[in-house]
Amino acid sequence: MKLSLKLIVLCLFMTNLLFAQPGENWEKGKDRVESLKIAFITKELALTPKESQAFWPVYNQHQEKEKTRRKEMRPENMEGISEDEARAYLDEMVANIDYEANLKKEFLQQLRPILPAHKIIRLPHIEREFKAKLMKEVRDRRGGEKRPRR
Repeated sequence: MKLSLKLIVLCLFMTNLLFAQPGENWEKGKDRVESLKIAFITKELALTPKESQAFWPVYNQHQEKEKTRRKEMRPENMEGISEDEARAYLDEMVANIDYEANLKKEFLQQLRPILPAHKIIRLPHIEREFKAKLMKEVRDRRGGEKRPRR
């Protein structure tokens, strides 16, 4: 019963956060969603205080590396580019796949002394679950409309 109540409160809290406007409110909303993500992952992985203290700095560093790489790889307008430019960008995409694989391997190796294996292998599923719940909440708030894929 307590868990259900906590989830309801969490969902209500998320609802208020998700629709901040760009600017200061947007940053506050991002911070709140990040706080919810931390709480969700901590709860779902059942992290002990000791595990949590060691896990979050490694996790946050990994997330920052991924975020930085995504920004670097964000394509500019690809219309009207030359074949040579397209080949160069394709080479970057291939190199990025290798980089991301190495980044993920490094992250998993860093987690091994911190968490038991069964918690590490659950982490990607828990991250996807959080994202799905967040997106569902956004869709529900928008009246059920789905955002077109790009």
